[in-house]
Amino acid sequence: MELRYRQLRAGLLAVRERLDELRIEAESADGLIVATVDGRGRLVDVTLDPRIRRHADAGALARDVLATVRRAAELAATAAAEFTAGALRAGDVR
Repeated sequence: MELRYRQLRAGLLAVRERLDELRIEAESADGLIVATVDGRGRLVDVTLDPRIRRHADAGALARDVLATVRRAAELAATAAAEFTAGALRAGDVR
């Protein structure tokens, strides 16, 4: 029983580690904003193209940044679910 627990724990830790290493990017519709999140959807980077200065409306810019970050988090959630399901099917988590 204890061996089974250790194997399960090791497998889950490996999945968790892989999700922490995973990087997912989303780009705004105009291509000026790129948000990068990890496999858990945590924001790790935001890149703004220098042309972003053309945004005259700060509120619109903020909404675009937020929408891009949310999109990256959604993509990460999908990728994490697919990765975890694949690991379970492959027997990586025993």
